Formats: sequence, C-alpha cells, structure tokens
Amino acid sequence: MGPAGRLGLCLVLSAVSHADNWTLTRCPDCPMAFCLNESHCGCPPGYRPPPWPRKPTVLESCDDINECLEQPPRCGPHQSCNNTQGGFNCYCSPGYQRAPPVGHPPTGPPPLDCVDVDECAGGQAGCGGGSVCFNTPGSFECHCAPGYADTPTHGCAAVMVPPDICTGEEVGCELERTLTRLYELLRGGGNPHHILQELLAVLDLALEVGDEDATRRHRRVTALLAATEGLVRGVGALLPPPAVTTVTSNRTELRLAVHQGPPPGPVRLQVPKVGLDVPREVARDRDTGPALVALLSQGGLGRALEGAPKVQWGGWGDLPPPPAGAVPSYRLLSPVATAFVTRPRPPGPPEVTLRFEHGLPHPELQGRVLCAFWDPQERLWATAGCREVTPPPPGAPPGTTCACNHLTSFAVLMAFYELEDSWVLDVVTKVGLGVSVAALGVAVATFLLCRALKGLRTTLHLHLSLSLLLAHGTFLLGIERTQHPTVCAVVAGLLHFFFLAVFCWMCLEGLHLYVLLVRVFMPSWLRVRHLLLVGYGLPALLVTIAAASFPGGYGTDRYCWLSLDRGFRWSFQAPVCLVIALNAVILVVTVWKLVQKFNDVNPDMGHLRKLRVLVTTGVGQLCLLGTGWALGLGLGGGLLILLCHCLAHPQVREAYRACFCPGSKRYSEFTSNTSNTSNTRLSRQHTYT
Repeated sequence: MGPAGRLGLCLVLSAVSHADNWTLTRCPDCPMAFCLNESHCGCPPGYRPPPWPRKPTVLESCDDINECLEQPPRCGPHQSCNNTQGGFNCYCSPGYQRAPPVGHPPTGPPPLDCVDVDECAGGQAGCGGGSVCFNTPGSFECHCAPGYADTPTHGCAAVMVPPDICTGEEVGCELERTLTRLYELLRGGGNPHHILQELLAVLDLALEVGDEDATRRHRRVTALLAATEGLVRGVGALLPPPAVTTVTSNRTELRLAVHQGPPPGPVRLQVPKVGLDVPREVARDRDTGPALVALLSQGGLGRALEGAPKVQWGGWGDLPPPPAGAVPSYRLLSPVATAFVTRPRPPGPPEVTLRFEHGLPHPELQGRVLCAFWDPQERLWATAGCREVTPPPPGAPPGTTCACNHLTSFAVLMAFYELEDSWVLDVVTKVGLGVSVAALGVAVATFLLCRALKGLRTTLHLHLSLSLLLAHGTFLLGIERTQHPTVCAVVAGLLHFFFLAVFCWMCLEGLHLYVLLVRVFMPSWLRVRHLLLVGYGLPALLVTIAAASFPGGYGTDRYCWLSLDRGFRWSFQAPVCLVIALNAVILVVTVWKLVQKFNDVNPDMGHLRKLRVLVTTGVGQLCLLGTGWALGLGLGGGLLILLCHCLAHPQVREAYRACFCPGSKRYSEFTSNTSNTSNTRLSRQHTYT
C-alpha cells in the first residue's frame, strides 16, 4: 500500500472510538500523529486531524476537539461543560447542586443529576428588611413585601399614606385613617379581594368634587392616585398567578393581571371605553420575577382634575388664529384611566398602547385632539411622550388610540381657544334671572288669586309663567352642579323638560290668539284639559325619547345641560325653532289685523296713538309667543309678563291697592265719581242752553 492509501486508512480509522489497541508511538509517515498499529496512524480520542493538511500524504498534527461546542450538548440539563485536552468535564451550573443518590449505589460512578438550590429556604438569599424572597430556577429574586415600595436608594421602604391626602389644616382626616387601615390589612395578609373592593369604594367617595380650591383638590387627588397605586401593587403580590381580577364599584372599575414570571406575550386589559396593551418586556419585573399590569378607570377622576392651569403642548400656534380675548383651553373627551405595572417605570421604549372610545369633538371648537397624561409633579395635563397613532378603521367605535412611553393617568383632550369667562356677564345673568324669578312668582300668584282675571287666556298665562318660573329657578340653582354627575344629569333633564314646556305653552298662546282672530266662537276642542295634556304631556314625551336614545346626553363637564355629542342638542333646538317660527308669523298677523281694525272702527285715530297701541301690543305678545327669545330677551320674559299682563290691567292694580293699601279708594269708586261729575256737567250745559 502506498503512502496515499495509508493516509486514507488513517483518516477512516481516526473516527473509531475504540482505544484499546492505541499505541503512543510515532509513525515515520505521520510524524505528528500516533500509530494505530505497525502500518497505520491516526489521532487519539478527543482529537481530530486538521481539515486541510499541508501535505495530503502526511498527517502532521492532531487538534483537540472542544466537546463543549458540539451538538447535541455532551452535558445534561442545568449542567455546565468544561473542555480539557482530549476530553471534557460536566458539573452543575450555579444555582444547582448534585442530586443525592437514590437506592443502591451503582457499580460505576453515579450519573450527574443536577437539581435547583432553594436559596430562600436556606437563608442564602440575604434579602433586606421589608422584602420577600422568591425562588427561581437556578437563582432567586427579592421583591418588596405588601405594604412596601421599591426606592432607588433605600431598597424596600414601608409605604406610608402621602402627606397631601388631607387638605388644608386637616390632620389625620378620615381618608388618611381609612387608607392607613387598608395598608395595615395588606401587611397583615388580609383578603386581597376585600381590600380592593374597599379601596374602590374609598375612591368613589374621595373623588366627589366639593367647593375646595382647585389647586388643593389637584394635590389631594394626585396623592390619592399614588396611594392607590401602592396598594394595588401590594395586593397583586397576594394574588395567586396566573390571575385576571376585575373589581367594580359605583363608578370605578379595576382590571388586574398577575403572572408568576414574564408573561407569554403582550398583556391586554379592558375597562369601559378604555383598552390597554402592554408589551411583554414592560410588564415583566426584571427577567424572571412576577409581572403585574393594572388598568383603573374612575368615573369622577375627570371632574376632580378639572381646572388645571394649562396643557403643556407645543402646538398651540398651529391652531386657527384665536379671537381677541381668547385663552388656551381644553375639554376632556374620554374617561381618565390609570395604568401601571409591577415597578415604577421611567420613560423610554417600548411604548404602551391605549384605546379610548369617545364621541366626536364639536367642529365649532376648531381645536385639536391630544393624547395627554396627568403630570403628578406639575399637577397639570401634558403631552410629552404620548402621541396619536393610526385612526380606528371604518366601522369601529369612534375614539382615539394613543401610544405612550411611560405610565400614569391618561385621557384624550380637545385643545382649543376659548373666550375667557366674564364675571360681569355672570353677575348680569344671575341678577336677571333673579328678577325674572321674582316677577314670575308675583305673576303666578296674581293669575291664581285675582278674580278679575278668569278665563282660558288667564289659564294659558298661568301655566306659561309657572313653567318659566321653574325653568329659571332650576337654571339659577343647578346649572353649575357638575361635581355630582347624577344630580347634574337630573338637573339637565329637568331643564330640558321645563324649557320645552315653556315653548309648548307659548305655542298654545299663539294658537289661542290665532283662533280669536279668525273665529267668532271658541272651538270645543280648545279646553283646559286638552291644553294641560299638550302643554306638559308633549314635553315629557320628547324628554323620554331623548333620554332613551342617548342616556349620557344629560350633563357635561362644565354645565348641567345637554351634551353636544351625537347632535343631542337638537332634541331641544328643533322644537324651539319650530315654535318661534310659527309664533312669529302669528305676531305679524296680529299686528296687521290690529291695524285694519283701527282703520275700520276709528279712522280719525292719530298716528301717535296708533303707534303707541301697536308697540304696547307687540311688546306684550313678545313674551307670550316666544319671539322675544330670538331677540335675546329671554331673561326679561318674566318681567314683561308681569308688566304687560298684570300691572297693565286696572282691575289688577285695584286688587294690589286693596291688598297693600286697605284704606285707599278703589278703582270702581274713582270711575263712578268721574262718571257722575261728567253727567252733572252735561246737565248744567243743557239747562243753560
């Protein structure tokens, strides 16, 4: 066999694993290898020849095989590999130890079997005070115990109730005592579901907006959110993973997801009108610790955070030029939702996604929809780190999708320029309403008690005045009661009903006036019971239909009135415009008929007297037919009714005089004396002639 044949045979035999016949002698043709026998050479176990020898006929060297890099791995699970010259060793990885032998010892060395070391059980972890040890495969994690929070410098520190929970000069207020008791229950291992339920009930009561200063209220609400976040994190540590817990109360809902380790994928939570998507790397705590994601929706939080000084947004210059005297303003379009994970997270990628369902903003505002968050340090709305993503596809509920690189309380705002409220206009409005309410009260008493004013027309005046009195009184007392959503909705519904009743009675006034002009006798269908059915039944029907079609249309963030969403305002504006248009035509016909009557009955009446009668009639009908509302005279309607339909009647003035000045002469006595004096003068003149 030639040199080439011997080299090929060496290469084939070098892969043989039997080492009994190996001899460590050098071969003449393979100076760097070892002989297999007298005629053939190759590499020993744990070595291989180089892939490309310089001389194909000569085996010059043998290279060590790194068994630790071979596939499949030479060592078992939870084992580490150590390469040696011509071989390798396996040993247990850090955090694992050799399993004790089971049964009779084998004849040879026992196989290597590695099991996890429980550092928490042996006290090897060394977790500090206030922390709890969680054993993990091959390692351990230290996490803050319930009632403790992770701090950057002092590790786990006991969570205390924020000092700003009590407002003003209060020390140890009821809210602080309640939260402290919940923290003690948490440290004592209380029932987590009961703690969450009581926490949400506390939030419902604490977010009721009172008469306190806005700055003080914002400080208290911000501190309350921080305390809530700490409590929910502590409760999450008591829930057995994996778990998705939902807790609801009157106006608050909490959705909580807990995982023992990193979640298998993105965590998705949903509360009414708000959805949250948290990436896996944001939800997890370190690499292997438990993961917690929470989404909290509080119905009263939006109103509690109203009155913030401004919105930190750099796009005010991109809005249409504001009118003179306008200031930057905003309006909440969506609910306010609070999101947080296991540990406080600094701003940075990746982003979390929030989907808000809300009505479309009113186009007249000419503003911009913003994805905003509540800044707990500055205590105002800001937009840094949040952006609006692709609008929802066609057919999806209207709303906004936001992406933010941090976690706090979020909402969708409408930023626009608004004319600043004038305190002068506010005072004038309240004074005008007060005068109108007083005048209408006197008018209602007059129509009820004065015997000289009896008849169908007086009944119409009475119910018109009564409806307007209730509408103005409710407006004056309840239009700004937005701190109580339920009360605000009731006020808005009552205002809707009373003002619709006002215009229904105005429509009946116009119908009655038209019948008087074109008919000699009053028709049989124009009776009091029919008038009451139309005057109060029709408004009640319209309000019922409106409330059933859009229950959330009553009450806004600023006033207790009809919402602008979904065109809900037309449930009031449409019938009002119809009544004003019809009665405007009737008013023109009334004045025209009156002019014709003057020309037919008394053509010699002077122009000045005609003008005075026409003006008096027109002004008197303005308040009854509703056309004065189109001219901006709605606040003075009560005073006009009192002047034109009560004080203008001599019999009414006589009744007032008899009531307030019992000793004075009555109107009938003045009329009788005047008539007798005139008759005497005529008799004397006749005698002299």
